[in-house]
Amino acid sequence: MQDLCPWIIDLAERDQAGIYNAAGPAKPVNWQQLLQPLTKLSSIPIQFKWATPEILKQTGISLPLVRDGLLGSSQTPHFDSAAALRAGLRFRPLLETANATLAWWRAQTAERRAQAGWPAPEQEQQALKLLAAR
Repeated sequence: MQDLCPWIIDLAERDQAGIYNAAGPAKPVNWQQLLQPLTKLSSIPIQFKWATPEILKQTGISLPLVRDGLLGSSQTPHFDSAAALRAGLRFRPLLETANATLAWWRAQTAERRAQAGWPAPEQEQQALKLLAAR
């Protein structure tokens, strides 16, 4: 929203109508490229374990933004935002967005965070055990 609101106001002030896809990032990235920089936000070392569709199914884990056909591949969902970029939309740096999102998340109540649909710790441990056995 911090990127979109000023841009939408700018479009209105310029009386520039149009249909725009304002989803980022500006260039396609894979999950590794997206997640690796975020490890800087952690106070503990991070090691990624890439779950397979089979392990996710077996553990009952459903991940937001992960399409079944793309898991385990180098692709992530990407939306062409070229028209929005030509119209002046600029995305802030990933770590800035991540820090703001993390601050927002930590400000949520435990009840609200529980409704987000993230895997339970037991599911995560089961998935890690299955990955280690491979």
